[in-house]
This record gives sequence, structure tokens and C-alpha cells, in this order.
Amino acid sequence: MYKLEVELTTFCNLFCPGCLRYTFIDNALQRRSEVVYDQFLDVNVFKENLFKGKNAFLWRSVECMGTYGDPLGHKDIAEFCEIMLLSNPNITFFFHTNGTLGNEDTWKNLAKVCNASNRYVTFSVDDLGEDNSKYRIGQTWDLIVRNMQTFINAGGFAEWKMVVFKHNKHKIDELKKVSQQLGVKRFRSVLDYSENDERIKLLNGIAPEKMLVNKYRSGLSDVPKIHNVECQSLIKKSIYLKSNGDIVPCCMWNASSGQKKEQINEWIDGDWNNALKHDIKDILEHNTYKNKLLDMTTNNPLNECYVSCDKHVGGSDTYEHKHVYGKKDDLVYRKQ
Repeated sequence: MYKLEVELTTFCNLFCPGCLRYTFIDNALQRRSEVVYDQFLDVNVFKENLFKGKNAFLWRSVECMGTYGDPLGHKDIAEFCEIMLLSNPNITFFFHTNGTLGNEDTWKNLAKVCNASNRYVTFSVDDLGEDNSKYRIGQTWDLIVRNMQTFINAGGFAEWKMVVFKHNKHKIDELKKVSQQLGVKRFRSVLDYSENDERIKLLNGIAPEKMLVNKYRSGLSDVPKIHNVECQSLIKKSIYLKSNGDIVPCCMWNASSGQKKEQINEWIDGDWNNALKHDIKDILEHNTYKNKLLDMTTNNPLNECYVSCDKHVGGSDTYEHKHVYGKKDDLVYRKQ
């Protein structure tokens, strides 16, 4: 069985400095020309393919995340839930959101199905009040609280995810306390590992000490013959569904840009991996996916695989600390 990661949409209403929707040019956030904005996954990919008949039992869990968008931006989010539950009542699924989208009916309906520790909603909130907009630019704090309380009061299982930056690291305990007061069942903090702190300073009118640029992200780099690429998609048996219906190994392939993106498209070479056109079993059994992927990551990894999953270069793992209320706290940050 596979873990299925899904990008329901590329729509989002916020302007986060580290988001891949944007690039940083002339000290300001600019839209990336490569991103297809406001794209929405066709519900028939679930209904007529991934969750049709026996296909529904290919998945051990479904994580609706967002490389470029917020899942709550998809108007048919309730229908996606219904399809999954009707096809496989025991399936695990959860959604990530910034918490500002959706009306009260949306959240009450989600609470009917996301109401257990294996079916829940993760609210990504890094600070309190207007301080949350230092990173999540454009947020409305009252909306976050309203939506979170509506969801929880209707029986929903909520997780609070805090990205820890330099500017908010001293407030972890305060956020944890507020989350518990609101009825959140689980609190998770994740260490930021990029140059976002410096971007936040700049966008808030403070001169940054430095702007970090990862040399491995600026273009194609030479991949050594001896490398340490460990493909997390193969190790964890996970796949990624893009909002256009394409199946790729992981979110890093979806997030790739420039020459690395071109290299990926050349390697795929066709539309055999599009779930709007081909049955998911045929995609997973396709020679390119079943055999060439392992051979490529082992013997001649693409640049994106090298910079993301070579443990001596990048590493797509982040460090996190998870606290479930009512259980003993684990105070050690660990890899996801």
C-alpha cells in the first residue's frame, strides 16, 4: 500500500516569503512564471480512477498538502472526502491549511469526517494575532480562530503546526497553551531550515544581516558518481498527485524549477503518468516508474533527487517535535 500525497489546488490567498509560488526579486515577492496558478484537481481523478473499485485499497493514507496551494481553496473538498470514505471506510487522510479559507458550513462539514486521530486537519499557524502575518502575509487572525473553533466545536480533530523561526522560537510554549485552550488535540513544531528569517526581516522593514542562497538550488549542479541519494518515495512507498492529474514520486519533483524541472520532464517523456488519462495501476506498473526510477536514483540521479535527497547535500527531511495532549511530551526534535 502507498501513501498518497495530493495537491488539490494551486490556489492560495496568502503571500508567505518561503512559498514556492513566489520568488524574491528586488527585495520583494514576485509571482513565479513557471507556476500554473488557480489550478484545481478534477474530482474524477478520485471518483473514476484512484478510488474506483479495488484501486481504493492501494492507499494506506492520503495527505492533502500544498506545494503551491491550500487544499481548503478547492470548492469540492467535501466531495473528495466522501469519495475516499465510501470507497475505503478505514482510510487515513488529513489536510493542511493556513486556516483562513472556507466558510462556517465548510468547516462544519469537514468536522463530520475529519474527527479522529487518523482523519484530521492541520492548521499551520506560527504566531498569535497580527504577529502571525510576519510570515503568513495577508492572514486574518479572527478568521483563523473562527474557523478553528467552528471545526473543533463541531467535533473536528485539529492539529496545530508551528514553523519555528528565529523571531518566534521563544513563543512555542505560549502557542501550545493557546492551542490547548482552543481544544486542539495535537501540537507540532517544525524547524525552518531556509533563509526565510532574513526574508521576513526585509519584508517587515528591517535590514537583514545576510541573504542566504543555496548554491545547489540555483541551477544544475554536477552529480558525483559516488553519491548518497536515498529516495524517500521508494523507501516510504509514497507518490505525489499534482493538481493537473500527473503522478510523480514526490513533492520535490512538483516543486522543482528551471533546468531541474526541464530535466525531470525529459526523464518522464510523455503523459503516461497522468491520472486523467491512464488507470493508476497502469501508471504504477509502467516501466519508467516501476524499474527506471530505482535505477535512476541508484546509478544516475537527476539533479532534483541529488539536491533534495542526498544526505550530504540537502535532505528533504525536516526536524519536528510533536506533542499530543494527555501524553508524555517528547522534547527532542526528530526527523519526520
